[in-house]
Amino acid sequence: MLARKPMILSEAIKAFAFPLNAYAWCLLKETGTVRDLHYGLFAHPDEPVETAQRRSTDHIFRTLPPPCQLLEVGVGLGATLQRLLQSGFRARGITPDPHQAEIARAVCGNANAVTAIAYEQFVEQPGRWDLLLFQESAQYVDPLDLFAKAASLLKPQGEILLIDEFALERRDPGEEHLHLLAHFIALGARFGFEVSEEVDLSQQASLTVDFLLRVLAKHHHSLVHEAGISALQYQSLIESNRNYLRKYRDGRFGYRLLKLRLKHPQTRVAGWIRPEHQEAVRLLFNRAFQRTMTASLWHWKYGNNRGQAVGVWENSTLIAHYGGLTRAIQYFGQPQFASQSADVMAARGARAGLAQHSPFFTAAATYLERTTGFGRPHLLGFGFPNLRARRAPEHLGLYSEPVGKMIGMSWSLEKRNIRRFLLRTRPLDLSAAPDRQVVDRCWHAMQQTTRDFIVGVRDAAWLAHRYANHPEQHYELHAVSFRGMSAPFGVVVLKLHANDILEWMDAVAARTHLRWLLFGIQRLAERRFLRVCAWISQALQPLFAPALEVSDLQIGIPSNAWTPGPAPHQLAGRWWLMGGDTDFL
Repeated sequence: MLARKPMILSEAIKAFAFPLNAYAWCLLKETGTVRDLHYGLFAHPDEPVETAQRRSTDHIFRTLPPPCQLLEVGVGLGATLQRLLQSGFRARGITPDPHQAEIARAVCGNANAVTAIAYEQFVEQPGRWDLLLFQESAQYVDPLDLFAKAASLLKPQGEILLIDEFALERRDPGEEHLHLLAHFIALGARFGFEVSEEVDLSQQASLTVDFLLRVLAKHHHSLVHEAGISALQYQSLIESNRNYLRKYRDGRFGYRLLKLRLKHPQTRVAGWIRPEHQEAVRLLFNRAFQRTMTASLWHWKYGNNRGQAVGVWENSTLIAHYGGLTRAIQYFGQPQFASQSADVMAARGARAGLAQHSPFFTAAATYLERTTGFGRPHLLGFGFPNLRARRAPEHLGLYSEPVGKMIGMSWSLEKRNIRRFLLRTRPLDLSAAPDRQVVDRCWHAMQQTTRDFIVGVRDAAWLAHRYANHPEQHYELHAVSFRGMSAPFGVVVLKLHANDILEWMDAVAARTHLRWLLFGIQRLAERRFLRVCAWISQALQPLFAPALEVSDLQIGIPSNAWTPGPAPHQLAGRWWLMGGDTDFL
């Protein structure tokens, strides 16, 4: 076996993906061989790591049913799979790493025991497996894909057995890759899986992190000079393990053995909306809103990872959809991301009712759990539902009560302010580098003066995508400057309507210059239009010139209430929004 040939094994380890190559190298140097790549369950800190790892595998075997048809997802170096085969299980293993697959086949002495394939792509013998085993591999699989694939592979009453790390709570901004245990279990239930066993092994497993920090420090020189680990990778590994240890000690991370049984297979299941689903999305959009979504509009919204969505299918028909568009924001002066809800829709009957098993709830809750809040890619969620549209999400606990609202303002152009003659305007072409620089300078000034707000980034790249490159709508972008000064102090985005109304969609300027932008609009409008109108978040009203009319649009700005994140009172009255932030049809 390769484990008896350290020189051969050492070369194989170098080809492993980081950080497994670093951990395997330390184990090789520490013990002279490598049988397992998983955590150990330590009885005491000074126990040999091989003993602790063997105890972890023993715990799995005590939980296994009698020999059956079993798929091990993520085989490591094949030690567990070898033991399964020797114990009479009709077992197969899969791994996306061809180097690990090669070693595992040699360890098992069976060229057919392991297939080098990702779990998401594995399709053999659907509906015929008794048990899927994940030994610290579940954390690398998106839970939506994990449960969807498991539901298709397992027999009725089939089981998932996994032993792995989980996040137990989330308190801070920043993306975290460990699955949140409560959300993981809730998602499993939506696919028909019921927890039949849960064992907390956190205290024993956390000692593995202490062990890793010790051996990483001990073998630092060898890792960098023999194994090919870069100094940057090494330092990131040390910081990551220190962070893990802190989170284990304060109860934010934990280690669990979970067994889940497919007790109630579902005919309505959730999944990520991917590019191949766009025709189904457009068809549902047409039925839900009696409007057409073109392929170019779908791509403008969701293409190139600009947005993401969760759908619910009944058999092969899409019956519910919850989308979100990723928006870079300045969160009280700090860079973050927010998810703007979009294309929230369901087929007739699928949204009705307020039950937590409805397709609408499944799509919305799953989307928020996977994308929004502490530890997720987006710190905040926001949207612009009217009172009727937000009633059900608020009742279900998905949305908070509004943390702000949108108002309409309008100004007459019949009596123009004389101050307009102090200003100059000119069109902007964002395909030209000098004009992109103008926008970026104005955005920098805005950024510096809005640190007490939550502001969507309004740099040249965003304005180009949002306005200049919109596939169906036409907008005008203009720079505004003071006479006698060459550098513009602001940018306005306008939408021209046929009824002599000029819609002010967006503004990029320091907050002290917002009032002057209206005079610039008066200057460039001349006598083509009678009125300027704008939508703004109510908190901005004092910053704009007094309006001829102010109206309540009955559009609230709710925040995400379903997942851990900033409290609604921290966001109340802090969103900086205009019509261009709302108009994504």
